[in-house]
Amino acid sequence: MYFGSSPEILSENRIRKVISIAKERRPGKVLDVGCGAGDIGVLAKAVLITCDVYGVDISGDAVAKARSRGIISFLCNVDEQPLPFQDSFFDLVICGEIIEHLFDPDHLLDEVHRVLKPNGAAVFTTPNLAAWYNRIALLIGYQPFHTSPSPRFGCVGMPLASPEAHGQHIRVFTFRALKELLRLHGFVVLEQYGAYRSLTDPKGSHHPYRSLRLPYMVVGRVLCRRPSLADHLIFVVAKTSDLGSHRDANS
Repeated sequence: MYFGSSPEILSENRIRKVISIAKERRPGKVLDVGCGAGDIGVLAKAVLITCDVYGVDISGDAVAKARSRGIISFLCNVDEQPLPFQDSFFDLVICGEIIEHLFDPDHLLDEVHRVLKPNGAAVFTTPNLAAWYNRIALLIGYQPFHTSPSPRFGCVGMPLASPEAHGQHIRVFTFRALKELLRLHGFVVLEQYGAYRSLTDPKGSHHPYRSLRLPYMVVGRVLCRRPSLADHLIFVVAKTSDLGSHRDANS
């Protein structure tokens, strides 16, 4: 997934948390699933210095751009194809805002489990279907954000959104749903966080959320302390069989 230039993505609370997680773990080999043009990989290399960063993406143009920036990138449709790596190859796998775009997230989870090293960790981030603003939207009869009622008119029924805007999320997750799905695929949750969206890049002065930016961020920053209400979910997981002294995070 393409996140724009590094200064822009670092303004996002979610991205800062992912990079902080990577820094704490000091992995030797990192995989960015849905690497896009390599922005996350470039940040990881800058922070970790000695690590090898790999990436996979469905876009050939994105893969070429990532390679030009020093990311060892491969073309791969993670919805259908196996990851082009041997078993137990990576110390850290990052799946940032990718799982919600897949028809078959089970395939991705199986593949991440396969390529993750013993005692390695994977980080999954995704928008939260049960975020505080979606609960309000449903309460007053609107379509929740992060859902797509129609592939042609993806944002129909959402507050302050143009019906012509295209929705892209195929699978949507609550905190409980993603946590249970990860466990069913042989992972144990080591850490869990909520993240808020900064709304620092509204698309022009007429963007429908521009006037709501400040109150949105204030509420989001407070409520992200409770992951089940946050804008975005972040899970750090390990293979169940590789736990050692790790203990599952509290619900």
